[in-house]
Amino acid sequence: MNTRLTFFIFILFLITVACSSGQNKDAAADDEDLNFGDEQETGVVGSWKNKSIDVDLHTYNNSDTSFHVAVNEDNWKIKMNINPIITEINEDGTFLTNYRDTLNHVFHQNKGTWYIDGDSLFLIDEKGIKYPYKVRINGDILKMSTNVDYDEDGVKDDYYLGEYIKIDNESNK
Repeated sequence: MNTRLTFFIFILFLITVACSSGQNKDAAADDEDLNFGDEQETGVVGSWKNKSIDVDLHTYNNSDTSFHVAVNEDNWKIKMNINPIITEINEDGTFLTNYRDTLNHVFHQNKGTWYIDGDSLFLIDEKGIKYPYKVRINGDILKMSTNVDYDEDGVKDDYYLGEYIKIDNESNK
């Protein structure tokens, strides 16, 4: 696997890494903000499959160049060379992310714990690293956004938006 693809997969694990620094995009008016309370937290529980990924790279490699990376259901396997990533968010406060090759074999897993605070979902991996995401949910669609250092220039100024669809647990085995 080339370095760029490996890094992109790592970024996806972080289901989308780092603190947001004011570059949040507005969600549709009918999106329900996850915001405090047990009822909101149960909305995020379930199995989620990546539907699309959008990354806006600002100041690419500390230059004045900017560009956009878009991956969706139609071009996922071509651009990523893997199946869409599935993340299970469990009621017991744990999560498991499975990365599968195009033959549907798991080649990498990430796991840890999670919690919600306000409109943010925090994933904490087994190493104790915390990854916050702004979250919007509308029925079976979950949108997670954050700022990342996609271009590896040392600055988390690249905006990530991932869209996920809730799936039946049996469909990801």
